[in-house]
Amino acid sequence: MPIDFHFVPLFPEPLSGPSFASQTELAFNEIGAAVDESDAKAAEAVAKAENAQATAGEALRTSQDALSAGNAAE
Repeated sequence: MPIDFHFVPLFPEPLSGPSFASQTELAFNEIGAAVDESDAKAAEAVAKAENAQATAGEALRTSQDALSAGNAAE
């Protein structure tokens, strides 16, 4: 989700230094939260992929064993 970064004055007056700093901190905190969420989702995806790889490896070994048993029975 793209971040629409801009400063919004709270009053019709020009943006004050403290308001600028506050909005900048808020924006950075929101970006940090998005990065943290993305990192957690990536870690979950890696774990699922590793699980899928292990399951596929087990399925391959099982099929190879079945093929070997079938060939030996001929």
